[in-house]
Amino acid sequence: MAKKTEKQSETKAKSAKSSKSTEARGGAKKSTAKQATSKQASSAKGAKSAVKPAPSATEGLNEQQRALIEKIEDALPELDVETLALVLRNTQVAIYNRQMEDTRRQVEEAQRAVEEDRVPGQAQAPGVDVEQISDQSFVIVYGPERIFFNRAELREIARICWAAEDEKSGATRLFKWFERERRDFLLDTGVTSPSDTGLKELWSLVRSRYKVS
Repeated sequence: MAKKTEKQSETKAKSAKSSKSTEARGGAKKSTAKQATSKQASSAKGAKSAVKPAPSATEGLNEQQRALIEKIEDALPELDVETLALVLRNTQVAIYNRQMEDTRRQVEEAQRAVEEDRVPGQAQAPGVDVEQISDQSFVIVYGPERIFFNRAELREIARICWAAEDEKSGATRLFKWFERERRDFLLDTGVTSPSDTGLKELWSLVRSRYKVS
């Protein structure tokens, strides 16, 4: 009877030990699974934050364009296939026509540049020269125009040019004098401001040829 009791005690002890070992292994598995789940969630969160949103199709458009696009998108589901195809074709034609119009303007600008012997967008100074016709008469050549001046006027122009220290100041002084004394020069040559490059060229030319006594 005593031996049977001892065997039962040993069996219970082994069973308890086995149960604890199983619980320990189960706890370790749960901990490992929890850590793996945490890592996966962290990785997924990092991947999500790294993805940048796609640019909006209406980015760069004004408010009126956005409003019209929104109205069109709201109406599209109400259209049948044939009508949608027609809308698409009309849109493609409108885009093509706009592109052709832009190309036409560029070609016309290039043709004008060739005819006028200039580079588009780059201001060119007109041909400027001073010719002496007689002892008392001179002609200022300004592009295609030839404007007559007497000796007194040319002497005053020379004085103005020598009074200016640089071409910008010289052009400003010349423009004011022409505006006051010889407005016909501005009208005939089309000069509308002191920034006209021909005035700077005239300032330099006069200083290189004439002295003020």
